[in-house]
Amino acid sequence: MLVQSRMIIVASVVGGALVLGLGCQSKGPPPTQAVVAMESGVTSGTRLFTDDSIPMLIVPGEMFAIRLPSNPDAGNQWRLVNNTPPLLEVSEARVVVDQSPPSATNPILGRGGYEYWTFNARGKGITQISFERQTPGKTNAIERKLFQVRIR
Repeated sequence: MLVQSRMIIVASVVGGALVLGLGCQSKGPPPTQAVVAMESGVTSGTRLFTDDSIPMLIVPGEMFAIRLPSNPDAGNQWRLVNNTPPLLEVSEARVVVDQSPPSATNPILGRGGYEYWTFNARGKGITQISFERQTPGKTNAIERKLFQVRIR
């Protein structure tokens, strides 16, 4: 079967660090993300995932991170809903706040940022990582993310 594909290279500056992404669009099986992180929220060389609509393909022993948009000044925070799936181990969770200089459109209070959750793949199989973003004092989630993970 012939598969047509198109490579896309994306470069952007996030938090003063260069982030390079490489994606592939094809008329075949669904793509997987492969972005090597060079951001302050994760260890250099760690694969970084941001889109929960694209399944992750990981190998046992691999470290990878998930970046979620955050606004810690508003009290919003992400929580891992299904705790740690048996095939994964959480190695770190950290918040990185936007450090750009204040301006009329980017005031000091209410700044956004990201939460980075780093995992270690412990075995082979298929699992899910489920997150909910909540506001303190509220019982309902204001946003949900569900990441599909295949470890092989």
